[in-house]
Amino acid sequence: KNEKWWGDEGKLDKFTYRYLEDQASLNAFQSGELDATRVDTKDRFATASNMGEGKADIRTALRPSNYLVTLNGKSPQLEDVAVREAIMTGIDREQLAKIRFNGLNYSEDLPGSFVLFQTQDGYDDNFGAEVSFDPEKAKELLDEAGWTEGSGGIREKDGEKLSPKYVLLGDDPAQKAQATAIQKMLKDIGVDMTIQERPSSDFSKVTTERDFDIFQMGFSSTDPFGVAYFDQIYNSESELNKSGTGSAELDAKIRDLQQIGDPDEQIEKANELEKEAFAEYGIMPTFNGPDIWAVTPGLANYGALGFAKVPVQNIGWEK
Repeated sequence: KNEKWWGDEGKLDKFTYRYLEDQASLNAFQSGELDATRVDTKDRFATASNMGEGKADIRTALRPSNYLVTLNGKSPQLEDVAVREAIMTGIDREQLAKIRFNGLNYSEDLPGSFVLFQTQDGYDDNFGAEVSFDPEKAKELLDEAGWTEGSGGIREKDGEKLSPKYVLLGDDPAQKAQATAIQKMLKDIGVDMTIQERPSSDFSKVTTERDFDIFQMGFSSTDPFGVAYFDQIYNSESELNKSGTGSAELDAKIRDLQQIGDPDEQIEKANELEKEAFAEYGIMPTFNGPDIWAVTPGLANYGALGFAKVPVQNIGWEK
């Protein structure tokens, strides 16, 4: 313990942090060398859950993270807002969530906002107000946009097939399964989505150069007042808006949003503007995902915390 520590006295004499690869960390937890490790994948969760009574305490919370499908509004095949709407309408988010949460004994409602999470006051299902899974509607939207069925059921316009490129980074099985599922969903509405597999190290290149038509990505939140970051997500000129969608009119409304001083009023206005932003059909929330930890029984104030910040001196062992 540090004699100069200015806070309350700590419950423990010392902490030992170890950085290990995934399998090594799970092995160390099983052997008692670690008192906590993250188990938010199917295999790790199963291993920790089957350690036996009194061996592992499984702690779960909704992780303050956002995972999304991004459509490149600057892409020639996706610059038409009707085509982007059709693609989103043709994607079954429930199926993507089932793939992600398979084997985790976890479920959540489909996310409807990048501003607030469904566990927070003021949250509204803004995406659900604009888009729902409806393959027949998706087909109608493509018909109206001039993309008609050609050979093999694939839609064509002016002799060109509707064949957007989905970029898949890395070799994670769940992400591959999600990409394949989206490919099948879109084929059902006549969209011939191709999958291009690239290494994880290409992330910066892919996003900076917008070298994709369809791309799955994610980001975490550390601040529970997500309205403060509305501009970063939806401003048409923001570096974080990889869809490239938006408008000068919406940007002006976002600037006005930032001037509202009352939090409740600002959240209400943000929900209104987010519905308008989602009507650009550039980004689709897919799931938030669980924060799941296996913890040695009796260890208090550690594990899945959501937005909670536990003072380090309060971590300790139950008496």
